[in-house]
Amino acid sequence: MLRVMAFYPSNIESKIDFTVIRDELHRRCASSLGRERVDDMRMETDYETVSHLLALTDQMRSAQEDPMLTFPRGDIHDMREPIARIRIEGLFLDEAELDALRHTLSYAAELETFFGGLDSAKYALLKNLSTFHTASADRQHFQLSTLSMGMSDDYQIAIACGSNMIRIGSTIFGERQTVSPKPKAKIRAVFFDQDGVLYNSMPYHAESWAWAMTKHGLPYTSIECYRNEGRTSTGVIQEHHQQMYGTDATPELIEAIYKDKTEHFTEMTGGFPGIIPNVDHVLQYLRAQGIQCWVVTGSGQRNLIDALNKTFDTVFTGIISSFDVTKGKPDPEPYLKAWERCGFKKEECMVVENAPLGVRAAKAAGLFTCAVNTGILPDSELEAEHADKVFPNMAALLKWLQDSAILSV
Repeated sequence: MLRVMAFYPSNIESKIDFTVIRDELHRRCASSLGRERVDDMRMETDYETVSHLLALTDQMRSAQEDPMLTFPRGDIHDMREPIARIRIEGLFLDEAELDALRHTLSYAAELETFFGGLDSAKYALLKNLSTFHTASADRQHFQLSTLSMGMSDDYQIAIACGSNMIRIGSTIFGERQTVSPKPKAKIRAVFFDQDGVLYNSMPYHAESWAWAMTKHGLPYTSIECYRNEGRTSTGVIQEHHQQMYGTDATPELIEAIYKDKTEHFTEMTGGFPGIIPNVDHVLQYLRAQGIQCWVVTGSGQRNLIDALNKTFDTVFTGIISSFDVTKGKPDPEPYLKAWERCGFKKEECMVVENAPLGVRAAKAAGLFTCAVNTGILPDSELEAEHADKVFPNMAALLKWLQDSAILSV
């Protein structure tokens, strides 16, 4: 519900380094839905809109401080990928997803009740956020556009049958359970991201991107780099240019930024950043068990891609890079391409990722996904993208592989 307002000049966002404000709000968001809403924030110049939002914010603060009111506390999970997936015949929500949907709907119902019950005289603007109405003869839904932090029409359709879904979920699952999922079949192929999973390259990528982007008038931070990890280089530049200026970057600008970024990276690393601790042991263990190992990366840096087999003293079954796809992560295309080429069923494949967008891509592809947090982001950002397992390091992943008996051996 937060928006930042200013009037002039038009380039005020870059002048005040608005990315610092956006990063702080990112840090306070509980899920990817909130972070996307923060990404969409822009400076507001319309006086009436500014006045309305200030009044709305003041009422929200008053409601939260009102000793006679108890503001609902809960989570709204990002269910867009599961809801989109089950539109395909034969695909269903798993137990953890149903549990997340039940709690999301339950919390949405609590919010509706809370705002609908506010005093109209004191909290008129907040009360208007809750407008329960009939959308068709057999469907109703809540209009919680602001508080849902960007809920799509799919959410509103889901909330349409909220009370029934909540009752069904409660009957099936009872109270909330902690789910520790495992793959549904023995694993025969593992897809590894490259940067931050195989190579210890992300600190250098982050510094190089920040340096090159800022040099070309696009102030950029390390944390933004980690959050955009997995995108193709063109995707990173276009996304940030759109956020800053609302327009596409020119091909010439993209080429210049990427050239400077790559040269800065090479200067810092000598072309080789080293490997993530213990990832070589993970690869050796998997290959000893006869498991296919693939690389699925958004990178286009030829020197790193070409050095993979030599670096890890093994032969990867296949490598999917930015040169092989038309859409990079978080689109599922890279992982779907690896799955199609490996020849196994989806339930026989597993992904090892370190980045939120990479996890999102893997889950959208319908693959069991382990996240190893080798970077600076909190585990919650990986969990928010529905990683099936989150590990603090490669040693923990290796122990789990050895203990869980999930490999096809």
